[in-house]
Parts: sequence; C-alpha cells; structure tokens
Amino acid sequence: RSTPLWSMEGAFPIAWLANDGEHFVTAYEGGHLLPQGYDRNQVMLSFTRRGKVINQIGLSQLINDFSRLEKAGSSYRWFRYWGLNTCGYLVLETVEQKELLFDVTTGRPAKLESEKAPSGPGWKTQRNLLMCYEFQYPPDYLLKRDRIFDGSPSAHFSLKRAQDKDWLIDAGVEDAAD
Repeated sequence: RSTPLWSMEGAFPIAWLANDGEHFVTAYEGGHLLPQGYDRNQVMLSFTRRGKVINQIGLSQLINDFSRLEKAGSSYRWFRYWGLNTCGYLVLETVEQKELLFDVTTGRPAKLESEKAPSGPGWKTQRNLLMCYEFQYPPDYLLKRDRIFDGSPSAHFSLKRAQDKDWLIDAGVEDAAD
C-alpha cells in the first residue's frame, strides 16, 4: 500500500495490533514490573482505534489485593501478558491468579460466548482464554492443564475419573482456519 491507513506518535515496547488493522493496544512500558513507589492509578493498558484512545485501564482496575504483588528485587511483579488470543481478545493473568480478557475493539472486559451458557448440575468448567475455548466436565473427573515454557496456558489437557489410575482423555485444541 502506498498510503498509510493511520498512524500515531510514540514508541511502544509492549503492544498488539488486532487483525482488523484498526485496533491497537499498548501496555505499561515497565512490562511485568512495577517500581517500589508505584501509583495504583497508573495506566496499564491503552486501547486505540486508528490512533485515537477509546479506553484506558488503570492498575487498580486489574489488581484487587496489592499485598499479593510479588517482590522482584527492587520492583514488584504484577501480571503476565499472554497477548491476543485466537478470537482477537487481549489476555493477561494477574498475580492474584485471575485471567482477564479484554475486547480490543472497546477496551472493555469481555467474556467467551460459552461463559453465558447454562452449566450441568455440579459440573466443573475448563476455560482456556488464550486458546479461546471452554468446556464442562462431570464433577467426579480430574483435569490436568498443561502450560508451556513461559507459563502460559497450553492447548493440551488430560482428563480422568477421580478413581481411575490412568488418564482417560489426552487432548489438544488447535486453531483451524475456515
């Protein structure tokens, strides 16, 4: 293309561009670490459309219990960015073990469509926000969820009845284009 669609000023060490080419998310330049004198109102995520800010998310909107911040030298670790998932949502995990999903087109918290479905009586839910899937399984089953080298959720999991010795199902989920 010989003419730019849009542009914006700045340098962004942590950022994601949505597949639509219009929505861009920038993250706190300190990455995973907060300085000792951090500001609870510090903007951690900025959502833009064609270079214009549509929403910003502050630290206090992501962390509820600041005592859970992990000391890392003279700083604090507060989360991990997983990045954009296969559905185009931004995924991150806080030190409180909360996985958060954001719609990059609005900058607002999002939910998978399956989260709105009714659940079976007493059934457990397996959710992988990074791979963009969710399923339910009976309460008398155990699930082992794998993670990859950086700690992010893997697409692989195993399932078995609690009383069984061997794993009954070993499965993986892949993103397949239409």
